[in-house]
Amino acid sequence: MRKKAVTKPKPNLASERMDTVTKAFPNLELGEVAAAKFAAQMSRFATRNDGWYNSTTGIGTSRDKSAYNQFENSLLLSVQFLDSIYNESIPGRIIDKIVDDATSEGFDLVIQDDDTQEKATEIMKMFDGMLLGGKVNQAAKWGRLYGISALMLITDDSAALDQPLNLETCVLKGVFVLERQDIQAVKTYETDARNPLYGEPSVYKIQKRVGQGTTETLDVHVSRLVLFEGLKVPYSAKQMNGGFPLSALQRPHAIIEQHAMSWGAVQNILQDAGQAVFKMKGLYNAAIAGNMALIQARMSALDLGRSVAKAIMIDNDNEAFERHDYGFVGYAQIIEKFETRLALAAEMPVSILFGTSATGLNATGDGDRAVWESTVKSYQKNYVTPAWRKLVVHIMHTIGMDGTDDFKIEPKPIRAMNASETAIYRKAVADTDKIYIDSQVITPEEVALARFGPRGFSQEISIDTESRRQILEADRK
Repeated sequence: MRKKAVTKPKPNLASERMDTVTKAFPNLELGEVAAAKFAAQMSRFATRNDGWYNSTTGIGTSRDKSAYNQFENSLLLSVQFLDSIYNESIPGRIIDKIVDDATSEGFDLVIQDDDTQEKATEIMKMFDGMLLGGKVNQAAKWGRLYGISALMLITDDSAALDQPLNLETCVLKGVFVLERQDIQAVKTYETDARNPLYGEPSVYKIQKRVGQGTTETLDVHVSRLVLFEGLKVPYSAKQMNGGFPLSALQRPHAIIEQHAMSWGAVQNILQDAGQAVFKMKGLYNAAIAGNMALIQARMSALDLGRSVAKAIMIDNDNEAFERHDYGFVGYAQIIEKFETRLALAAEMPVSILFGTSATGLNATGDGDRAVWESTVKSYQKNYVTPAWRKLVVHIMHTIGMDGTDDFKIEPKPIRAMNASETAIYRKAVADTDKIYIDSQVITPEEVALARFGPRGFSQEISIDTESRRQILEADRK
């Protein structure tokens, strides 16, 4: 006789869990138990809204080790600390390299309708005479190092320093560099919503050191300053730093420290790379018998022989000398990984940061140079060129120009071309000029003035737009 199959009902897991909770908390009412269960479920979802998890291994659950990872704000680097770390080679290179590459070659000034480049030549002569190129380089470095620096304009206008500079009447006599220590605080912010600088600092409190232990406090309007900033951060972060941006070393600082410590660890390993081992029969018994003086005398004699005669005399039966060397397999790869991580934090290619050649099959370094030149051009556009432009405008007003002339600031190539590259480049420009001349777009005289002007060869060219318009109008008639 066949037995009747019995179908077991599927377990109600929710009911079983509820029963377990009820047994564990007998004094709770059912409604409270349900509320506690619901709250526990919601707390889990509040911590992790979605994603994979494995209840067996604990991955993705509260037992996952990574569930306790937290981000902690790093301490702001003080001015005194930045003064010290700047003297180290790697932090100093992170600060200096991009500024030097962005400013070393200078720029070309192209003024519309300045066929002979006489105005541009006069302006650049004053620019060089006031040593403004070097001042911009220095101020840009301090801006990256401290987060803020400035060039303060020296003018002859009669207005108070905390008042806006009148470009129409002022004459620029020079500039001097203000470091972070000189820029004490932001005194006032622009509160006029119709002003382009609304919400930005309008007056800075300057405490300039003018001698040994002597300082002078000034309130200076922002129009009298050419500012250079470091790491641009949100408003809330700037308020933690006195209202100023942060140092360019703030982000890579922890990685710089790790890299330095890794090299220090390798240095310690190298010092202990070869360990001398001297075996002496009966050493332990001699030590416990109180004969340490004899043991030390024997060791001193061995060291003296190693340093003077570079030889060791030992007893053939009772002594032995060995040297144990450590292996260094894998250390180079670890250091390379630290260098790559540091280069990423510093936003510089490894070959540029450490001054090394590119490695790997068919490596030429062209990729690193292209990435770096793009980075430098971006820095020029956002930090250096605005400073150059502001100084040029002030010089224009000084020599009687209104400063509204149509002009361009064109940074020169970051990397100077060699003789062969220069020849190829000039031939390409000459071929292009010939096409324009043959097509009567430009004249030979305009090309001659543009290419071989007082400031040397330039690929840019200016044309007499007014005479061209007159010719067009005459042709229409």
